[in-house]
Amino acid sequence: MLLLVVFLILALIYIFNIHSFLAKTKPINGDILVVEGFIPDYAIEGSKAIFEKGGYKLLVVTGKPYEKGYHLSSYKNSGKSSAATLIKLGLDAKYIRVVSITDYHKRDRTYATAISLKQWISGSGLNIKSFDLVTTDCHARRSRYLFQKAFGDKIEVGIIAIANNEYDPNKWWKSSRGFRTVIQETIAWWYARFLFSTN
Repeated sequence: MLLLVVFLILALIYIFNIHSFLAKTKPINGDILVVEGFIPDYAIEGSKAIFEKGGYKLLVVTGKPYEKGYHLSSYKNSGKSSAATLIKLGLDAKYIRVVSITDYHKRDRTYATAISLKQWISGSGLNIKSFDLVTTDCHARRSRYLFQKAFGDKIEVGIIAIANNEYDPNKWWKSSRGFRTVIQETIAWWYARFLFSTN
């Protein structure tokens, strides 16, 4: 009975706290704004607003090749598609850069994207000491961790989580989308934090 009570208490703690834990938001007013290109259009719109209010030098969109529709789309990866969306929304193209991984990674795609960004920054000639990373809610803590791991202590990474409009974050367990997202990101976070290796 005691074990059952302990289990129920831990389950309740998880249910009511895990979403806010995963959907971490801690911007640092970095030099540039980095947007993960896979995020949906409403989050791209939010990224545009964040960029315009934040005084950033550039907006860099990361991307990866499409897994489906590659041969049909005029944009061959999510970064180019999201950049085109930003331009369509009225953001001047001179502020936008696209940094994409060139091949499809079956695993550790977020880290691979972070490494591509690191290489781009190194060759850009820009004096970048920090940046804010934009992604969707539950992906935020893991993204920030992996990007910071890629950059080490040379560049500071802030994080901005845009709320997922497909479910209520305070009642995520009441929708299949919310349940699936939170459980998958919980597992992914534990993998990134304790099992992921750069070797």
